[in-house]
Amino acid sequence: MENITKIPGGFTISNLDTKFLYESNYEILENDYMHVYTNQGIIYLNLSCTIENQSFTNINDFKNFLID
Repeated sequence: MENITKIPGGFTISNLDTKFLYESNYEILENDYMHVYTNQGIIYLNLSCTIENQSFTNINDFKNFLID
């Protein structure tokens, strides 16, 4: 399970030294995963990831906490 840390304009992922900055939009594909468009390309995220050490069971709640 990877932990996502929010940063201004984007996020980092626990095991990577890369900043992912939002470039355009996102796309919810199913009830448990989404694509996020960033400066590093399209990033696949699913509910197995945590954000700021919080778990989610709903992809819309996950997206809202990450992006909004």
